[in-house]
Amino acid sequence: MVTGATGFVGARTLHRLLSATPARAVCVVRARDDAHARDRIVRTLRAQGLWEESLGERLDARAGELGAPRFGWARETWETYAASCDAVLHIGALVNFLLDYRAHRAANVTGTAEVLRFALSVRPKPLHHVSTLGILEQHASRTPGRLREDFDPATATAPNSGYSRSKWVAERLLTAARRRGAPVTLYRLGEVMPAADNGVPNPRALTHLLLSAVLRLGIRPDVPMRSDYTPVDEAAARLVAGLAEPSDGAVYHVFRDGSVDFAALDLGGGPERGGALRTVPPAEFMAALRERAAGGGEPAVAVLHGLLTALPATGPGGVPDFRRLLADNPGFFTKEACAALDARHGFRERPLEAALHAYSTTLTAGEPAGL
Repeated sequence: MVTGATGFVGARTLHRLLSATPARAVCVVRARDDAHARDRIVRTLRAQGLWEESLGERLDARAGELGAPRFGWARETWETYAASCDAVLHIGALVNFLLDYRAHRAANVTGTAEVLRFALSVRPKPLHHVSTLGILEQHASRTPGRLREDFDPATATAPNSGYSRSKWVAERLLTAARRRGAPVTLYRLGEVMPAADNGVPNPRALTHLLLSAVLRLGIRPDVPMRSDYTPVDEAAARLVAGLAEPSDGAVYHVFRDGSVDFAALDLGGGPERGGALRTVPPAEFMAALRERAAGGGEPAVAVLHGLLTALPATGPGGVPDFRRLLADNPGFFTKEACAALDARHGFRERPLEAALHAYSTTLTAGEPAGL
């Protein structure tokens, strides 16, 4: 069973699962009915250039709501799938950095509890839960050294954002279940970015909103904004590889080593695609962003402006601290278990230049559908 198959990571992981393994996948999708659920998955894969008709032979799409009892399914349906599924890959989540914990709780906490109940119903099935390094970011930024994969999230400082806090609570729930014998594997993802094969971005990601605005405005903040740049196909490969591992409670930090300064990426020129990007102080960038957002007609700019103005004004000039806008995951976390997973499955990261070029091409060609 796969949740979150219509999301950026989920769609790529579903494609990897169906194209690289003989597995069948039943996907729980928020939809009017099963036909609509299947249509949503197909449209998502097609938009990412990933759909192949042959994949549909092993795809079973079911309408369901993660936060509802039994996903809103009839008891007979729930028990049939609970008996026939061999593993659960839980990627689905509400991600909205403007909403608080309460808004995220139903999907991300109650939904995870329901997925756990499914995994333990009829017969125990391994549960592979996809989380985020953001649940530990605040704690890691205040701790000397780097946090290991076996770090207990219960001892971490509670995250500030509603999304990260909900994922932190969900992880604590699953960690407690694992101590009681539940077969749970955790994957904490870093900054997941477009892949080299198509350059298609996640239109709702902060990094994409930020880089799109930089390109439109022709200016970039003059402070470093460092994080990992982990192509989505590499993240998906590790999630699918993990399904073949023993269910012994592993935790994987899934990110690419080596920090990337997102403020210094070569995006191919200014808003008219003809000039170099200028660097300006963050306050000037915010002023230009505010003016552009007020003009209307550019959803990505408006969303980014709303997000940044909702953050505490802790930086110079009374604006958000752009140095802390992204998390330098390679500087905060280790990934020994993930590196060992790569070695066992013969996985090698490809040079990052191809992924960066593909994404830059997408950016300069215009916004993807769905923004």
